[in-house]
Amino acid sequence: MKIVTVWLITLCFLTVPGHTLAKDLFVDPVEGSNLYNGLSARPNGSGGPFKSPNHAIAIAGPGDTVHLAKAVYSDELDLTNKSGEPNHPLIIDGHGATIDGSRPINISDWQQVAPGLYQNTAIWKEPLQQHEDFQWRWYFIFNGSMNRMGHCMKGVNTPYKQPDALTDGQWTYRQKDHSFFIKIDSSKKLTDYNIAMPFRTNGVAVHGPLHDLIVRNVIATHALNDGFNITPPVNGKLSVRFENIASIECGDDGLSAHGNSFVDVNGFYSAGNGNGLCTTGMSTNNRLFIKDNVGYEINFYRNPNPGSSTHTITNSYIDCTALNGFLVESGMKGGICTLKMDNVIVVGHHGRTVESQWIRAVNNAEIEATRLTVTGMSFMITGRALRLHNSILAGGDDYSIDLGNDVRWSADNNIYGLGHIRVIFPSVRCDANSFDDYKRMVNQDAQSKWMRIDSDQLLKNAPIGSTDEKIGADLSKIPQHKHDGELSQLTVKYKSAGEKLATDNNMHTP
Repeated sequence: MKIVTVWLITLCFLTVPGHTLAKDLFVDPVEGSNLYNGLSARPNGSGGPFKSPNHAIAIAGPGDTVHLAKAVYSDELDLTNKSGEPNHPLIIDGHGATIDGSRPINISDWQQVAPGLYQNTAIWKEPLQQHEDFQWRWYFIFNGSMNRMGHCMKGVNTPYKQPDALTDGQWTYRQKDHSFFIKIDSSKKLTDYNIAMPFRTNGVAVHGPLHDLIVRNVIATHALNDGFNITPPVNGKLSVRFENIASIECGDDGLSAHGNSFVDVNGFYSAGNGNGLCTTGMSTNNRLFIKDNVGYEINFYRNPNPGSSTHTITNSYIDCTALNGFLVESGMKGGICTLKMDNVIVVGHHGRTVESQWIRAVNNAEIEATRLTVTGMSFMITGRALRLHNSILAGGDDYSIDLGNDVRWSADNNIYGLGHIRVIFPSVRCDANSFDDYKRMVNQDAQSKWMRIDSDQLLKNAPIGSTDEKIGADLSKIPQHKHDGELSQLTVKYKSAGEKLATDNNMHTP
């Protein structure tokens, strides 16, 4: 009777609607085979890991975990319409795997048309697939070095050079016949340059009305478009969580979320992409380390759907070297876009473009920040509001806070080491000498201080002034200041286009 009872209870449990038995599926591009059952990490008789990650993903369901061996994969991870269930998420764990969207050029597709000058008309058909807008994302990799030739989808694009104006290690595109040209030293061969080009559109594609999906410990690099591309259906919703991911040197965005999506990011390294992070919809972002991108470091883009949206950034470091530093835009249909930041560092660099040193909120967008540390950046707010508390703004006379007409301004317990604060209504422009007058006129910043700040010492988390109260970001809680192997020491090396990507350390596995 006991045995029968246990069996019946187990049967009932397994047949409860929505319940699934979780299983672990393994992938290994070297030792795996799609003829195996995928249930073990190493071959074992008829069992063993799958070879293709997309084969495992197609089989996986709610509650399952797909484990990728730490290796280099040439597949675009396709998660279209793949969902889990509440309390039974579908998990893709890369364990530090790299999704490499590039491949070496096919030498036979290139014809020499002049000494050291080679022409190709095949790329337009594959992988560009005759989409002209993809061209602005294009690049080549010469001996491991990415060369965009001044092109970026969301940045300023340098006019294409004429083929006969190219110099060693350069390329161009001629639209009239969709030809690509590469110039090398005429005494060398194309094979001497180990040239590669983007081939996969995205590193990880998350498309469809999906939910309860987790992607963790994956590196995406050298995709033509985005490292991580999130696209819900028209008038549909999508929800996904990313943990400890990285995107490096992709043609457009490191992570790009479109439409009515909710994206939860916990641990993201983004460098060398067209844009670091470009998100509409709703998002939460924790432990970002974003640097050295081209068009924008951060762009919370116009939401095409009606209604308001909110984004948060916490415990993060944004190093603004892109053409445009930091932009928050409101929705296309009148909604409010709110960015909330807590314990964040934003760093600008003197001598770069003015736009790269701006934190902007435009149209109906607003920024709310606490424990923010900013150096070498100005606030240019023409949107709805700026609320700034317990924060430090440094950089000296070249940097400022400028608020447009009708911008709502709320500030207190801040330390300013800037050139000025300018408020349109009431019309006030203050600096260190007129700060007390400004306080009385705008009824803000009662507990704030104005002082000279050493930016170098500030970024070492040195105390500012004589206050005992912690103001500004706590660097010990921000990724690149935590030498724990999660994201802080992540570097990428391409010794040649034929040698696959390697990382200096293992990515953290939760």
